[in-house]
Amino acid sequence: DQAVAVCIVALPAALAARVLVEGRTRLATLRVVRVTSARFRVVTAIAGAAIAAAVVARYPLTAGNGMDVLRDVSTATDVAGALVVAMVLAKLVGALATFGSGAPGGALTPTIVVGGGAGLAVAMLAERLGWATPGTWTIVVLGGAAAIAVGLRAPLTAVVLLPELTGGYALVPACAAVVLLAVAFDRSLDAAERRWGGKLPVGVHDEDG
Repeated sequence: DQAVAVCIVALPAALAARVLVEGRTRLATLRVVRVTSARFRVVTAIAGAAIAAAVVARYPLTAGNGMDVLRDVSTATDVAGALVVAMVLAKLVGALATFGSGAPGGALTPTIVVGGGAGLAVAMLAERLGWATPGTWTIVVLGGAAAIAVGLRAPLTAVVLLPELTGGYALVPACAAVVLLAVAFDRSLDAAERRWGGKLPVGVHDEDG
């Protein structure tokens, strides 16, 4: 079942994390370029705060750094589609709005939430098609590991961080496998971007606030 889960979650989690890190990078670059404009800072702060507030109002579990939604998923026996939407789309939009507003905050936990949610969404679809997958929390852990490897460019940390945080040391081999697939996918996208004249900046690291 873990082998199936690795194949299922690696790509969607990596893609979700990449969207988050590219969004953060572009917003940060834009703010640096326009930092001398007081009007720009005010407008982005107000717009970002309004978007983040709207997301939290609709999906309260996405508030803060994302720990609330992770705790909710860790004890859930049946995950509703609304929770998956909150983990992927709502957290992604809310996190980018927060970063864009210039508010301080880390990226570690939001990256785990977005990656875990993306993996969980595909796993739920796979189950409907008759594929056997391990428990919900296992999927989230593997998706989070793939997301850390891509979103924070920290593959070695990704292999051990989630198992260490959750006490699921038996998942280390599966985390290593999902990280390997996620990094290979991410690097292939890098190569494609370079071929078409673009390149994702590397070395984007953040403490979790």
